[in-house]
Amino acid sequence: MAARRMRPILSQVIVVREGSVLLVRWKTGEFKGRKTALLGLVSQGEEIVDGAARIAKESVGLDLQPERLSLRAIFSMRDAIDPPEPDAEVPSTHEEGEIGFVEYSEHEFLYEATVNELLDPQETSIVVPEWVPIDEIPYDQMPEDDREWYPRVLSGEHMLGSFQFEKETCTKSQYWSVPRIVQDVLAGTPNGRLDELKISEVKELAVCSGVKVPSVGWRTCAPPLASKPDIIRKLEAKDVEYQNWRDAWFHSS
Repeated sequence: MAARRMRPILSQVIVVREGSVLLVRWKTGEFKGRKTALLGLVSQGEEIVDGAARIAKESVGLDLQPERLSLRAIFSMRDAIDPPEPDAEVPSTHEEGEIGFVEYSEHEFLYEATVNELLDPQETSIVVPEWVPIDEIPYDQMPEDDREWYPRVLSGEHMLGSFQFEKETCTKSQYWSVPRIVQDVLAGTPNGRLDELKISEVKELAVCSGVKVPSVGWRTCAPPLASKPDIIRKLEAKDVEYQNWRDAWFHSS
């Protein structure tokens, strides 16, 4: 079996102007005939927000500087695909799933840019851009998960979540609103010490980072007692996981 690599990272940029959102209709590829926001793969070693700005430029010619992009959501996407032929190699971006199929998985980082100036997105050989009123977004022509999170993100929410697909059908979803997106849970804490925070602040970090999941009790998310030290242990483990992920993303071949 081929060595596994990290999950690929996609960035999607939603550009909003005067009550309308910029969508593109795909002429080719996986989304041929469907519509999305500005969507593409982040290159390995590339800062994700820089990748989002590059994707906007390459997709339709929009020059959006990274500082204009606001991170609004982080989603995990999994897609059950047909099992490989006997003795065939599993592609490096696929993971073994339940018996009978293989899973493809990826991370998606969603950015929003609200603009006031007149923009002129350009048609390319890959996509056709169009401005669509927010109350007329054609969800029936878009990936199935979009109808679940688009309205909430466009209303100002920050979100974490996961979606599972079988081909183009979304079979399972779990997503929730968070006060803000926290990528490095130690950022901004006094001297980097979580134990100097109040329990309410520690719990807010747990919610923002995904340690605490809605509908799951605190003691399950931070066993055994969900005390301040219990929650801090889970936060620090999450931070180590994130730092290891960043190191792998920027330094692995």
